[in-house]
Formats: sequence, C-alpha cells, structure tokens
Amino acid sequence: MATVIPFPAKCNGRTPSAALAEAFRAELEERVGVDASFADRESAGLALANELCAQDQAAHLNRVAARYDAERLQIDGVACRRHSEGTVVVHGLCGPLRVRRWLYRMEGVHNGPTVAPVDLVAGLVERATPALAESVTLGYALTDSREYHKQLDAGHRVLPSRSTTERIAAAVATRMSKHVERVEHVVRVAETLPENVTGIAVGLDRTSAPMEEARDPGDARPSPLRPRATPYERKKPDAIEVNYRMAYVGTVALVDPTGTALVIYRYGCGAHDDPAAILDRMMADLAHVLAQRPKLPIGVVQDGAPEMWKLVRAALVRAGLLEGRHILEAIDKHHLFERLADVLEVVKMPSKKRERILAEWRIALDTDPSAIDVIEKFVIAAHEKHLRSARRKLYEHRTYIENNKHRMRYAELVERGLPIGSGPTEGACKSLVMTRAKSCSQRWSQGGLSNVLVLRALEQSGRLVPALHVLRDIYAADVRRMAA
Repeated sequence: MATVIPFPAKCNGRTPSAALAEAFRAELEERVGVDASFADRESAGLALANELCAQDQAAHLNRVAARYDAERLQIDGVACRRHSEGTVVVHGLCGPLRVRRWLYRMEGVHNGPTVAPVDLVAGLVERATPALAESVTLGYALTDSREYHKQLDAGHRVLPSRSTTERIAAAVATRMSKHVERVEHVVRVAETLPENVTGIAVGLDRTSAPMEEARDPGDARPSPLRPRATPYERKKPDAIEVNYRMAYVGTVALVDPTGTALVIYRYGCGAHDDPAAILDRMMADLAHVLAQRPKLPIGVVQDGAPEMWKLVRAALVRAGLLEGRHILEAIDKHHLFERLADVLEVVKMPSKKRERILAEWRIALDTDPSAIDVIEKFVIAAHEKHLRSARRKLYEHRTYIENNKHRMRYAELVERGLPIGSGPTEGACKSLVMTRAKSCSQRWSQGGLSNVLVLRALEQSGRLVPALHVLRDIYAADVRRMAA
C-alpha cells in the first residue's frame, strides 16, 4: 500500500517545509531503522520521495480530469461531446500514475478520433509526463534505450518498460521531425550570437549508416484489410538484409578571427530523404545570422564531391543569399594535401625532401592566391614525365586540381578569418551518425534513422531542450466547459 505522510496541522513555530521534512524523516526511519547505513537510508529515501511524488502527480491529474468532466467541451474552439470513460496509466519519472478520465469526440463526426482533455490541459506527451518525455527524448538522442535505462536506474528513477520508453521516444521524434522547421524557427529567434563571431562556414557531406531493407521488396506481404476467414498462422518474417546507405550531414559554423568554430549548428537526414530539407534549414540559420551581422564573410568548405557543391549552391540560390554577396568556396585543405603527398610519393621523391616541399606548399597556399597554379604546373610536369601506373595515378590528381583549383585559393579565406578545413562537417559525420547510428548490431528503418538524426542534430546543436519546450505546445490545447 502506498505511503501517505500527513502534513502537520500545526507547525509549532516551525516552517511548513521543516515540519514536512520531520514527517519524512520519521517515515524513513520507520522503514530502515535509525541505525541503517547511509547508503541504505539514501536508497530508501529516494524510493520514498518517488512514491510521494507519484501520489501527488496522480492526484493532481485526477483533479484536472474531474474539473473537465462535462457533457460537452470546447477544445481549441471546436465543440466536442463526451464519448467514453476509462482508467489509463500515465508514465512518469517517479512511477506509473493511474488516471480516471473521459475521452471526447468532435460533435457530428462519426467514428472520429478521440482526445483526453486531461492530456491537453496537463501537457502530457504520448501518455508521459513532460519531465519523462523530455528525459526519454534526450536519452534517445544520445544513446540506445538499454544504456538510457541503466543510467536512470542508477539514478533511482522508476521508469516504465524499455518498450514503452522506446515508443514514447519514437513518437516524439516523429512529431519533432514533422514540425522541426517551425520549432527550430522559434528556438533560433531566441538565440543570441557570440560577440566575437567574425565569419560563417557552411558545409555538406555524406557518411554511411546501416539500413534494414527487404531482400525482395516485391515479396512484402500486405496487411489484411478484411477479417480472416481462417485462423491466423504465424509465417516466417520477410527476409531482410543490412545495406550501408549514405546519410547527409550539414553544418553552419560561426567562427572567430582565427577560423575556430564558436557555435556549430548541425543537421542530418537519411539517404532516402531529400537533402533540400536540411539545406533549407541551414539557409534559414545562415539568413538569421546575416540579418544581425550582414557583413560577415561566408565560406563554403567541403570535399570535392560535385553533388555536394551543386546542392549547396542550389540552396543558396533558393534562399536568395547569392544576390549582391561574394561567397568564398574552398576544397578542404587536408583532402588536397592527401593528394599532393601521394603525388610526391608516386614520383619517388625522398621522404625528407617530400616533407620540406609539403611544408612550403602549405605556407604558400595560405599566403599566395596563385600558389595553386605553381603546384598545378608541378603535377602536370610529373604526369607528362612518368609512364604506366604512375602516369595513371598522376592523371587522377592532375584532373582533380584542374577541376577544383578555383576552390584552392586559400589565402583569401585566411585573410578573412574563415576556416580552410571542413572540420565542423567531418566532425558532425562522426558525432551525428557514427556515434549514434553505427554501434554494434545496429540497423535502422528509413523513418527511424531520419527521426533520430533530427533529435541528435538538435542535441548536438544545443537546441534539443528548448525545442522540446516549444514542441509541448503541440501537445496542449485550450479546453473549456460548454453548456450541455
């Protein structure tokens, strides 16, 4: 039976909180004894606190349900009529809460959806308290449910089953994915820029994620639409296979005069999603920053994949950010030097001389816009001089430089304090996708990966908690009693 600690009617000169603490202490010592170890007392105290919090929360929700127990209600201006009554379990951090409440349905709608006024007034999220929903969603963005439960169990919280927490997290993630642009806009408006921001770096990249796919999509069995004529027989599930598909990752980094990122906004979506969605969100962040600091220089820094450059440029055009503005473009300098190091190795240059030349090229590229032209001539000469396999390798590097040398004039970026490496984007590929979505034995459905990447990107951008506070409004409504 649940413990109920009576609040003292008279405090005898003590504050109410002191009297309550004394009653709590008396109940605790009744449970564990005055001679219990501190560890036992601490554990029992946390359990008692959970019981009392759960009692208070359940009582409050039942009072809210009773307050809105009427034949007719107006919910966000829509007339609804009482439909059915029942008891449900609402999940919280302190344990399950049993709530007796009515369901309501819009008047004049046959077999329409039902709503519970207590959920809308109290701001319950997927039949979970706001605190549990926030905790579960944050945990889902950071790690898998097994690790999340271990951490919360160690914190003496009383969680529902793993299947329930996964259901809550997946439902919130789906809702967040649907409304992320609107939610992100509200969060963005409330943010302030660091004082020493002097530039903006944008980048887009791809990285692999394990996807669960039907081996033969044509063999997928449709769900029955009519009652079964014969008893149900369990069938062998459809054969699946795990294929690695390339997810998109984007970043908008606010940098200081040295090109160091002060703030990085991250975005991600699955291979099956249209990358234009995350690019438009990136452009919204870019436009918001420029509205406050219109003269900040912008650099697009990423690898040499033509697809990525086309996507970013198309997004800039859609957002109208190319009009009257010079945006600098650069191939990640590390990618270039991987190729230059290979060039010197292919031509059999001694290691000490190779290191010296690479060091000279690094300095020259940072200070002289025409340095890449000199390097290109070196590569061309090496290509025309060598034969067979060396010639084929050198041709690849020569072509790469010829096609991209307009994005290898790093001196202008250095002069403007912009980064010349795609570190923020490369790092986001790891922190956003690899760390969360590529653990041992993980595999993802299309919707599952897309939703978790939305949450993960918001968390990695420092926006998830305020975004969840904004999302709560979607789970709430204005409820008023109406005459019968």
